[in-house]
Amino acid sequence: MKKYSVMGTVSLPVELKISAESEEQAMFKVEGLINSYNIIMNELSLLTTMGNVHNLKAHDFEVTWESSEEE
Repeated sequence: MKKYSVMGTVSLPVELKISAESEEQAMFKVEGLINSYNIIMNELSLLTTMGNVHNLKAHDFEVTWESSEEE
């Protein structure tokens, strides 16, 4: 049997709790802390509802911070 590399994109929403004086400052701080240029991600593990773990090799990583709101 032959092996194949199947390529795809995983997209999921994320949330980070951060202390700031305003929503604008929170966005600025998080963009400096976590952005596409300072993340090294080699592998992503997915757990299926059947209990199977699949390890995916990551080729690129992108973070887009969209909004912030006060709690």
